[in-house]
Amino acid sequence: MDINAILNQIDTYFAQARLEDAERYMLQQVQAADAEGDKEAHITVANELIGFYRARKRHAESVKITEETLDFIRANGLENTINHATTFLNGGTAYRFAGDSNKAMEYFMNCEKIYKASLPPTDYHYAGLYNNMSSALVDMKDYEKAGVCLNAAAYIVDAMPEHAEEAAVTHANLAGLYSQQGKWQEAADEADKACAKISNMPSLLLEYQQFKAMGDVFRSKIGK
Repeated sequence: MDINAILNQIDTYFAQARLEDAERYMLQQVQAADAEGDKEAHITVANELIGFYRARKRHAESVKITEETLDFIRANGLENTINHATTFLNGGTAYRFAGDSNKAMEYFMNCEKIYKASLPPTDYHYAGLYNNMSSALVDMKDYEKAGVCLNAAAYIVDAMPEHAEEAAVTHANLAGLYSQQGKWQEAADEADKACAKISNMPSLLLEYQQFKAMGDVFRSKIGK
C-alpha cells in the first residue's frame, strides 16, 4: 500500500472538513491493509484513528483503538519498533484526554524505553514525548517532574532552528509551570526565552506579543 498517498488523502479530507469521510476512509484502509497483509500500514492508519477520535472527544473509541492496535502489534511480533513507540505515545495521549493520567504515564514511559533503545538521546521524537509527559505530570500535580520533562524537551528543540516555534511554546509552557509554583523569576526568564525564539518571525507576531505580555506579568510579581 502507498502509505503516503493514504495519509495525503486523510489530510485532504481534514482540510475540506469532511470528517465523516475521513473516518470512513481510515477504517476502510485498516481493512484493506489487513487484506493485503500490510502490517505497517495497518498500524500507521490505526494511529491516525487514535488521534482522530481523541480530537473529536470520542475518548472511549480512541482508547479502544489504542488497545486493539497494541494487541495487533503484539500478535504480529512487532514490539519495540518505532511504530510500537508511536502507538504508546498516541495511546498515552488518548488515556490522558480520557482522564486517566496514570495510565498515560505508563504508556509514555513504555514509549521512552523504545526510544532509548532505538534513537540517539537528542532525536526530535523525544521532544514530543517529553511535552506529553509533562502535561500528564501537571494533571497529577507533580510539577517538579513536569519541569524536568519540559526542560528536556526544550534542550532538544533549542538546538533545532527549524523548530523555533515549538521551542518558543515549550519555553512558554515552562513559564506557565513555574508561575504555578510561584517561581516568578524563572517564569519571567522562560517567557523571555520564548520571545527570543520567534522575535524575527513576523508571522508569529501575535504569539510573540502574548509571550511578552506573560513575561511582563511575571516580572511584576518578582519580590512580592
